[in-house]
Amino acid sequence: LHGWRFVPEPGQGLERVTPTDELHIEATIEELGSLPDGAPARGSNRVAFTGRAVCCDAGADGAPEAPSPALDAILAVKPSEERLGVLEGELARVEELLEIEPDCRWALLA
Repeated sequence: LHGWRFVPEPGQGLERVTPTDELHIEATIEELGSLPDGAPARGSNRVAFTGRAVCCDAGADGAPEAPSPALDAILAVKPSEERLGVLEGELARVEELLEIEPDCRWALLA
């Protein structure tokens, strides 16, 4: 998961962007380096974002001014009691399988 923070330069009018405004941002990323044989390596990628702005800046007390809508994408939703029981049962069976077959690839991946 990656996040970028753009800080608008004064005078560009972006200071007035509200959370309901739709933004379109494009950025070009230049990659410079070297190959294993020492030869120079260069590449570029272009990324684009279209969507609403998410305010990540803190208020005066250090807390965000409002809950961020990006939190829903980052934090997992708490499962229902029924779903939690199913997940715990599956986890117990995977752990039991690992006790029987410690090298079981399926259980190791699960």
